[in-house]
Amino acid sequence: MPALDAPCVQALLDAFAAYPESLNLLLWDGAPAHIAHALVILPNVVLIQLPAYSPELNPVERLWEDLRYRLGSELRQARRIEGARGRVDSRLLPQQLASLCGYEYLLQILHAPPF
Repeated sequence: MPALDAPCVQALLDAFAAYPESLNLLLWDGAPAHIAHALVILPNVVLIQLPAYSPELNPVERLWEDLRYRLGSELRQARRIEGARGRVDSRLLPQQLASLCGYEYLLQILHAPPF
């Protein structure tokens, strides 16, 4: 994304329109673009608003911490995003990703009955 503003966030939300049969969960922090009143939220998108100043609840923070620990120097050596992605893909198993990012509150949301 070229910027973190309401139009770019709307483009991200609109991209989910290609998957109308799935339920898409997005963790949202308090970034100004995330709370823009002009955003149109699709019916198959559930926004989970994180409390302010709570990186410990954000799975991506835990994932980045693990990647920096295990692959720090390799990631810094990767000159392009494709090289970094290849290093991560070859070293991070789906089970490890689930273990790092499978927070209990997210699992409860996934298994909760629809409203």
